[in-house]
Amino acid sequence: MIEYPALAPYVERYANLSMEPLVIRLYLKQASQLAGYDPLMLDGLLARCVVDQALGWERLPDLHDDGYALPVPLKCLWRDARGYPLWAATPFYPANGAEGDVQYWHKRQQSGRFTGTKRGTFNILSTKGRWMERRVPTPTVVAEHWTATCIGNAREIANLLEPLRYVGKRRGAGFGAVHHWEIEPAEAFGLVRDGRLLRPMPAMAIELLSPHMPEVAPAPVGWTPPQWHPPLWAPGWWPGTAVSTDWFAAAGTLQDP
Repeated sequence: MIEYPALAPYVERYANLSMEPLVIRLYLKQASQLAGYDPLMLDGLLARCVVDQALGWERLPDLHDDGYALPVPLKCLWRDARGYPLWAATPFYPANGAEGDVQYWHKRQQSGRFTGTKRGTFNILSTKGRWMERRVPTPTVVAEHWTATCIGNAREIANLLEPLRYVGKRRGAGFGAVHHWEIEPAEAFGLVRDGRLLRPMPAMAIELLSPHMPEVAPAPVGWTPPQWHPPLWAPGWWPGTAVSTDWFAAAGTLQDP
């Protein structure tokens, strides 16, 4: 795990923060949709905000087979052997009544006007190769608002989220236009609700789910920021995975009469 000097002040500042269960609500501008193939992760979004703030919107050096220590104002529930954290945060879920759709993005064949003066034959094939025309589907959702839960520091979270104007994919096309955020105390934070996992979980941290047990075999998941970086993936379960209750674990160890 790479410790980047510009992020060190944030590590120190977040280390001793007071934390409490919170509800984070995201409201988009009217008719704006949230686009993307994966859920919008609260911990990943906050990590990106910290990097933007610390580096003045510059990018970190490209990753290879490792990742950076990305501080966020959230409670750490668990760390793996390499030190990567599992943060107490869920993805953003749409409110009841949300509607899904699919937007299609088209890559057209080049016109060839830049090669018109070249000698010889220059045929651009639209059915194969780098110039092939493509029609790419991107899932979108429109909802009254999106909700995430976490254990964190409300003031620091608000400070990081306030500058954001767009979230999700296809931001340059106007998708994910932020109207405002709401942050309120929550009664509690949990990893399971209505028999489903609320956040990506690595199999190595399965003890955190007790007395619940996922009903399917583990598969590679992105569980720590940045979730898109495959070298950080590990066997585990995606949000929405069905879980059952181990009633023996829930009741404790049985005693002989």
